[in-house]
Amino acid sequence: MPSGSLLRPIATLCVALLALHESPLRAQLPAPSSAAPDSLAILRSARKAQRDFELFHRTYLPDELDGGDHPCDERIGRYCYWYQPASGPAPPEVRAVRVARGRLLGALSAA
Repeated sequence: MPSGSLLRPIATLCVALLALHESPLRAQLPAPSSAAPDSLAILRSARKAQRDFELFHRTYLPDELDGGDHPCDERIGRYCYWYQPASGPAPPEVRAVRVARGRLLGALSAA
């Protein structure tokens, strides 16, 4: 048999095998599930909830521009941070901040 006459049946066989090979692969792919959670959307939602809480909480932080009754150990922007190991407990948190923190924890728990 001459080599030219072998190429055509081999080429036809290869094309047929490729066509047959394609069909089962498509049948084996999982169907997209509309009920599957979108992890990226969940992550974005959780980060937005945290960002919203932090912005809200920041509005309720005490202001001390200059001249408080104590020196600052560290000043970051308009906020004065200090460390006093002998000081009493922290002042109670504003009710609106407690409610907002509860919403944040609920959103993070749902995520």
